[in-house]
Amino acid sequence: EGQLTLITDRFSGYSPVDVKHQFCFEHLKRDANKLQQESEGIEEVANFVNALKPLLKESMHLCANKTLPDKEYYREAERLKEEIRKLVYAEANDRLLQDYQNIWRKNWDSLFRWVEDRRICCENNRAERTIRPTVISRKLSFGSQSEKGANSREIIMTVLHTARIRGKEPNQFLVEILNAVSRDPNYDVTTAMPPCKTDIERKRKVLPQSSSA
Repeated sequence: EGQLTLITDRFSGYSPVDVKHQFCFEHLKRDANKLQQESEGIEEVANFVNALKPLLKESMHLCANKTLPDKEYYREAERLKEEIRKLVYAEANDRLLQDYQNIWRKNWDSLFRWVEDRRICCENNRAERTIRPTVISRKLSFGSQSEKGANSREIIMTVLHTARIRGKEPNQFLVEILNAVSRDPNYDVTTAMPPCKTDIERKRKVLPQSSSA
């Protein structure tokens, strides 16, 4: 129900997408580690990072816990949000620490969607794991040698992975489409994509109402 939420690593290319945004805590944890490395020996930074990282881990573990009753989930989520708020809004002297705190302050509304709705996760690890084979393949093959090649690869990977998520084996799916096009050059390939689960559920809800009308 309501507007979709996109979970991202804060890449600016996602900004124009007209949806709500949830920024990934795993990426923020990596940024905190980088901050600590760049500020080695500065006690203020070490204390901040050592206090923040356990809260980020707790948040991600909480989102992953699907068996916890809603009441307990939302109570813990609010507690973690408040603990993080205290840290990122505390006064700091180190400039790099201030810069890191400002990431949280400027994007506060896009950092705690998971507190309001447990269906939203505070990290995008699933998406990262999904695209990893494609990224590795790109690196091993030294990537596309032209912009046109990169665009083609992007389209093909998007279609095949979408088909897989919707329950269709990618190789079989591609063969079926190519066979259909060979039989009929005017075949509309956009109709070949398997329906997503929400489309099926929506039809199931609508059909009984239509038949009784």
